[in-house]
Amino acid sequence: MPVVVGPTAEVVHDTHSYSMAADAMGIAGTLFLYRDRVRIVAGRFTAVHRRLFERGAKSTLPEHRAERVAAVSGKRAKRYLQREHVLALGRPALEYLTELTHRRPRIWIR
Repeated sequence: MPVVVGPTAEVVHDTHSYSMAADAMGIAGTLFLYRDRVRIVAGRFTAVHRRLFERGAKSTLPEHRAERVAAVSGKRAKRYLQREHVLALGRPALEYLTELTHRRPRIWIR
């Protein structure tokens, strides 16, 4: 089925988000659905993810996460994006970051 890689380098299908390479943003492609996996082809970029069934679930491949951080310019922007990746893990990640920053507010980041 036809898809477009969005500005966040993700393809959304039926409320499920699948990551793509950072350089694939804005490129039209094709999503192939299989019983247990999803394959997305957009130009020269290809990604294979485990198929998601839970409503609103996200699948981000580790190499795509690293590419997004590398694509962001500036030290502050990189830290922001890395924090967003951790927070996407859920409530325990938020509680961990909160505890980390409040326990030692001046030394947790250098």
